[in-house]
Amino acid sequence: MPALEASTMAHYLTLGHLVPDAVKDGRIVVKEPLNMEVVMKLLHKLGETDQKGNAKLGGCTVDIKDGYLVCPWLMPVTNHAVEAFARELHRETKASNEQSN
Repeated sequence: MPALEASTMAHYLTLGHLVPDAVKDGRIVVKEPLNMEVVMKLLHKLGETDQKGNAKLGGCTVDIKDGYLVCPWLMPVTNHAVEAFARELHRETKASNEQSN
């Protein structure tokens, strides 16, 4: 992924089970934490780690928060690895939620 220039706008994708009304207000409130076993499995499958052990998708560091993730998505180019990860995470967490109901 190319280095960011000073005038480049970056967009991040926040992934998790969030409270919709809070998101509308620009806040992040976790409704239910992500299943970290699923998250780590998919990061291992679709991403890589740097020398410090940080998870990366498409060469960009994934910020693992308390119950959710923040991933660099639209930079100078689209981070397609983040898009693939988000789709897989949705499929995996949707399937595990349906099994628990």
